[in-house]
Amino acid sequence: MSEIIRMKNIHLALGGTAILAGVDFQIKPGEIHALIGERRSGKTSLMKILAGEVKPNRGTILLNGNPVVFSTPQNAVHAGIGMVHQNLQILPNLNAVENIFTNTLPKVWFSFKKYARYIQAAERIFNRMGQDSLNLAVPVGTLPAAQQQAVEIARIMAQNPCVVILDQIAERLSKAEMDRLFKLMQEFRHDGTGIVYITENVNEVFDIADRVSVLADGCRKSTEEVRNLDRLKLVRMAFNLALDQQTKAAPVVLRQFNESVIRNLPVGVLIFNQENKLFHANEEAERLCGSTQDELLHRNLSDILKSNTMLGAAEIAGADRKDLKQAWDGAAFGCAEFTRIQIDSIQDEESNPLGRVLLVQDSTLDQTMVEYLARAEKMESTAEIAAGVAHEINNPLGTIRNYVEILRLKNTDSDTGDKLNRISSELDRIVEIISSLLSFSKIGAESRAKVNLKNLVKETITLLGHRFRNKNIITLFHPGTNAVIVQADENRLKQVIVNILVNSIEAVLDGGEIIITLNIREKSNTVVLSVRDNGSGIPDTVIKQIFQPFYSTKASRTNTGLGLSICKHIVESHGGKIEVKSIAGEYTELSVYLPLLTDAENGVFLQQGEMNFH
Repeated sequence: MSEIIRMKNIHLALGGTAILAGVDFQIKPGEIHALIGERRSGKTSLMKILAGEVKPNRGTILLNGNPVVFSTPQNAVHAGIGMVHQNLQILPNLNAVENIFTNTLPKVWFSFKKYARYIQAAERIFNRMGQDSLNLAVPVGTLPAAQQQAVEIARIMAQNPCVVILDQIAERLSKAEMDRLFKLMQEFRHDGTGIVYITENVNEVFDIADRVSVLADGCRKSTEEVRNLDRLKLVRMAFNLALDQQTKAAPVVLRQFNESVIRNLPVGVLIFNQENKLFHANEEAERLCGSTQDELLHRNLSDILKSNTMLGAAEIAGADRKDLKQAWDGAAFGCAEFTRIQIDSIQDEESNPLGRVLLVQDSTLDQTMVEYLARAEKMESTAEIAAGVAHEINNPLGTIRNYVEILRLKNTDSDTGDKLNRISSELDRIVEIISSLLSFSKIGAESRAKVNLKNLVKETITLLGHRFRNKNIITLFHPGTNAVIVQADENRLKQVIVNILVNSIEAVLDGGEIIITLNIREKSNTVVLSVRDNGSGIPDTVIKQIFQPFYSTKASRTNTGLGLSICKHIVESHGGKIEVKSIAGEYTELSVYLPLLTDAENGVFLQQGEMNFH
């Protein structure tokens, strides 16, 4: 079974306020799936729906592939769903044994032996948790907070769950206790139990999780493999770094600066008074911090550094020293991944201190371009190697195919003939994959010719076949019945299709669906290539930015944020356009419009049809 739980298109509104808007979520056997986001992002509400504590307004839950409805927490418990809450759900007047087995203990005792059986079971669980010293006889309400937490976890363990939900439990546990919990989670994982770990701590995600889903404003922004993530990108995706609003008038010292000049500088300028309190920030500083000047007013210099950078505690503490000049190259600040940060003092004409200035120069574009060019050069070399390897593979394949044909000419029984046909079919498939690889690895100047768009899409699907299979994605291709011919550079057009399909693959959960369609607009003599997925969707606040260079909603280390920007450039250079439609939590559809060759140029009568390609 590839998944234990799948939650599809979950909607929840409480008191007229939307809490969840079309969230998809998936739990696999033996995985630790972190759920991260700011407070009130919908993390706990989503899991309370799974635990039967809250009823969604709309949506479906599948348990081992079968639809289920958990109308009560007891329904969820019987199905193997256990949740350890952020706020303890213990019965303080009962002891640990009675809390753990509250639903199975007999109401009347006739023999201590029966009770002893439950005591022994509780002891085994606590020994496994490293809680040997926990007193089983006293009311749980008298135990330390960490041991109360252990009782609630033990209650879940006693149910032999298939899914365990841990909701922000780290706040009540020491480091040693957290280490024991992490070890226990690894044991759960080894047994095939799926674990959902709700947290606001990015470090915990990287320490224990296999996958992470980011929730924001009730929508799932992304689900990623943790091993592929960039820590800083995950922080920015999951959390809004805006600071608390402060509203007070600026001090008189601002008059000594030309405010209009400072405000329009292309460098972030944040000016602090003698108490290290901010009283002026220019437009670039507001952009970098993601906050207005009014929201930043009267914040300490160290507070602003702590909220917007990943600098160490010692470096931030040193920033408060008025006699110390500091600078950092390549540090992240606010929304910028690479900056030069400089702190200096401000003095009057008599060298009396007036305050300090923090200058932040955004060098993200320069740095990212350097990295992209280095990666592009590496990819070009890799493409050349791949082409060489593909050519070398073609030679022995030709020999094998010749021998298969020789064997076919001999008198063979039907079983041998069937096997030879299968070998020949698989050889054809290998040749098709190698042809796609060779086509995609061609390097050189742009060269336009007649391109059969239908065949080009098929080749690209073949090239990405392993990625579709790895996530069990349902791929539907509706190409029409006749050839669709455009005048294009085949390799650059294939690059567009690859980028769009890879984005869809990364957007959907395992078992998701991607629909690829070719439609002809006869009035405008245009073909529309549409790729629609049922992934997490794109919020309205983001959709306007997705074609900007270096903008990305992904947290993986290898993502540059250039894919769709390059696609847009390629499509427009072919006289076309690219559009996107999306509803957060439901779907995303990217459509590429390209001019068709006229019938006279093409020599083919174009007619729409319908065909499924899986």
